[in-house]
Amino acid sequence: MNEERGSGYRMVILIGLVVGPLAGAEALVSVRATGDQVRELEEASVEILLDTTIARIQGWSYGVCHPEGLLTAIEARAGTDARVVDGGNPPWFEDIEIVSGGVTRALIIGLTVDSTLPRVKGFRDLEIIYRAGRLPGSGPDLVAAEVRPCHEEIGEPPVRAVYALTGRTFPLDLVAAAVEVSRLRPVFGWGSASHGVLAFDPANGIAWEPLEVTLRLDQAPDPIHGPLPVQGFSIALDVPETLVIDEVRPIGTLAAANGGEGPWFFDTGREDRCLWATTIVGEPGSRDAIDGGPVLALRVATAPARFQGRTEAVVVDLSFAAGCGIPPVGNVVAVLGERFEPQGVPGPGPSIRAVPRPGPTFIRGDVNLDGEVNIADPIYTLNAMFVGGPLPRCVEAADANDSRDLNIADPVRLLMYLFASSEPLPGPGPSCGLDPDPEGSLGCAEPSDVCPEHAPL
Repeated sequence: MNEERGSGYRMVILIGLVVGPLAGAEALVSVRATGDQVRELEEASVEILLDTTIARIQGWSYGVCHPEGLLTAIEARAGTDARVVDGGNPPWFEDIEIVSGGVTRALIIGLTVDSTLPRVKGFRDLEIIYRAGRLPGSGPDLVAAEVRPCHEEIGEPPVRAVYALTGRTFPLDLVAAAVEVSRLRPVFGWGSASHGVLAFDPANGIAWEPLEVTLRLDQAPDPIHGPLPVQGFSIALDVPETLVIDEVRPIGTLAAANGGEGPWFFDTGREDRCLWATTIVGEPGSRDAIDGGPVLALRVATAPARFQGRTEAVVVDLSFAAGCGIPPVGNVVAVLGERFEPQGVPGPGPSIRAVPRPGPTFIRGDVNLDGEVNIADPIYTLNAMFVGGPLPRCVEAADANDSRDLNIADPVRLLMYLFASSEPLPGPGPSCGLDPDPEGSLGCAEPSDVCPEHAPL
């Protein structure tokens, strides 16, 4: 059975030691085991169980052997029943050691005649945590690793497989169990999504608002074991000179890591056209990991000089680069301490559609943005200048003489236009239009209700 343990998977193997009736000077002890598959680099939990058909067992010792290289014992501890074996108390003596090629176990319940083990089935005596190694590159995808109580003596001093009864020891008859280690074949890839289009002002090439692009780390599903725990990754993007990326931030599962505090380490930088980011989900030694999904958000804007004067939409492609920076940062995913390269790298990345949208339209002289030029407009400007009234919401509309400055000359110019038969105001007007001098524009933070925010091309 599979039991989740941290960010990886733990396979539980049950191995039973069955103690039977005496046959002359011999006692019958056998092993039963049930198990499942575990992937390379992941962890398996093996439990040793005692089944007895006789009572008053005073103690036991044995070793558990495993094939070195394919399995590595990283932790061994007393089973839940062995911790309270003496009438609810821990044993008088016990020793558990991880040794070369296996684990040794010795236990004496107590010193009194009542400190013995009764008839019992499924007594949880020992738990061993193994980490599976890598399978040979040219071998099969599934290998059975033998985990067994040892027939031979192991450890120093040597530990034999025996149990104690009435002051005498009897051998344990042991049968191996198999842990099946399956090959780790992760398949990762980068996906992306753009939320809308990148609109820019063709007069100056500046984007009206940055565009958010999300990057998604995908992995092929494993129907048996589920997703792999991603402990970190790095990514490198080739950014065309027409675009500016001024922010890269964690999102989704990466931002939610560590209880919402985000990744333990996150860094980003740029070298020439290459943008890179690298992250470690949890601090070293932890089991913190993510499955993937949306992980990064890019804030993208235009490089103004590259878009100024453009009057047609254009598609700009980013691409995943092999690596950049010193030391080089490439496209790598870290799983269980091993590195894997996503598919499609180097290769195409997010596509961004940049669309020209000329700036806000307005009517020159319409200071209060009611769609008309009348006596209320110079009064609005004079109030703003001399009696603390609100500033014009579209300053460029209040610049009546288009001098690139707002001063007393502007309400005077409006009054002359309205009442002294002066020459017409500079454009746009008398209908909504674009600023004919966008380079010197004072800005129009809030377009009028009667003029569209963006003029059609």
